Amino acid sequence: MAGGERVDGRGLEVAATPRRRYGRDLLPGMAIAMFFAVAALWQTIGPFEASGARAVVFAPWLGRSDVWERVVAADGRITREGRWPFLVVVEPNVADFSDRIRRLGAWMELNPKIATDCTAQAAP
Repeated sequence: MAGGERVDGRGLEVAATPRRRYGRDLLPGMAIAMFFAVAALWQTIGPFEASGARAVVFAPWLGRSDVWERVVAADGRITREGRWPFLVVVEPNVADFSDRIRRLGAWMELNPKIATDCTAQAAP
């Protein structure tokens, strides 16, 4: 038996193969995907003007009445409802609306222009 060969369980010689690290092959693609994901989030999530409208996303298990109560408690006015009850477009009445709404359970605030497909109906 030569130095680079092994014997398997049946007594047959098996040539040693070099180990490949498949994770390294994926690194460039993963880096590019992360870059574009961060760039997309940078465009949709971020600081808003104090009086500018924004789409507010709450937990999916909250009902319509819970969302409306939280927006009113944060001193905001709902201008559009989402296709789902946990997404609304809000115009704030106070400068610290973002802080207030996040303390009341909002997950994120989005640019309402980007979230237009999710907010197809006007609020009553």
